[in-house]
Amino acid sequence: MKSLKNNLLARETLVSILFILVLGAIAFLPLVNQMGYYRDDWHVAWAGHNLGFQQIIDMHKTDRPFMGVVYGLTYLVLGDAPLAWHLYAIAMRLAGALLFLWLVRLLWPRQRLATTLMAALFVIYPGFLQLPTASSYQCHLVGLNLGLLSLIFTLLAVQKPARRVVFIPLAMLSALACYLMMEWMIGLEAVRAVLLWYALSQGQKPALRPHLIRLVKNWLPTLVATGAFLVWRVFIFKSARSVTDVGA
Repeated sequence: MKSLKNNLLARETLVSILFILVLGAIAFLPLVNQMGYYRDDWHVAWAGHNLGFQQIIDMHKTDRPFMGVVYGLTYLVLGDAPLAWHLYAIAMRLAGALLFLWLVRLLWPRQRLATTLMAALFVIYPGFLQLPTASSYQCHLVGLNLGLLSLIFTLLAVQKPARRVVFIPLAMLSALACYLMMEWMIGLEAVRAVLLWYALSQGQKPALRPHLIRLVKNWLPTLVATGAFLVWRVFIFKSARSVTDVGA
């Protein structure tokens, strides 16, 4: 009976994944071969084509150096073809929806249909208006996916305490990578706190003080990683761009 139930759940999960992927493909793929470079794509494409991927890394040292490394290495794989960048950005969008499905099913494992519909909504709404600027803005999607992974690992650490030694470092590292990619995604820490509050309560109404203590204990590791990032970002790193300068 248990084996049958597991098989049915596995099939349902596969159907949900395929539904989300097909929905995303219908939304984003029909005109993808007609897309090109737009706006901020051009100067990065020029730099990569004429000066190599190292120039893309160097271009981002003034504001988001980690993002520059990821961007440059991605260029090394995808090259100059606009279609490759568009397909990659769409793949990151779809991957984010699947990560979101994983996240909400950790919270509501029995709500199979509801969580599938939530992930379906996630992949198409709200629309990411910069998605056509695929080369420049794929890093935003990569950063978001890292943030979602960090939230997932935090919930897994709560639900599987025997493997906290694995999940907690993964949550810290993915959070750090997310904020190094896009510093303003640090707001995900507020989301983490809300998710922890819900996950630790397990549908009950626990006493406030011990519940807060448990929340802080589970939140503390990623707060340490976030604090380390903030110290570097505010007191050590100096941005040359006004839009990413802390003082400005």
